[in-house]
Amino acid sequence: MRFDGNYGGTVNYQPNSFDGSLDNIQYKESPLCISGDVDRYDHRVGNNDYAQAGNLCRLMSAEQKTQLIDNIYCTRYEVGA
Repeated sequence: MRFDGNYGGTVNYQPNSFDGSLDNIQYKESPLCISGDVDRYDHRVGNNDYAQAGNLCRLMSAEQKTQLIDNIYCTRYEVGA
């Protein structure tokens, strides 16, 4: 958890039209010398992104589920969605 303001509302991606973050060449990756076969890794294989959340929800009482839904609903409408 951050306690330093986390740069407030400035954007942290680029390109952007808000004069936000820029690349710092100091942190540029070094060239990678590769020989042999190179392929893509399918990050979806073996991952079940919803199992943990579903298991947690099934452990909750009806009151806890209601509180969770109320929290999600309230925060969504506080930001003007």
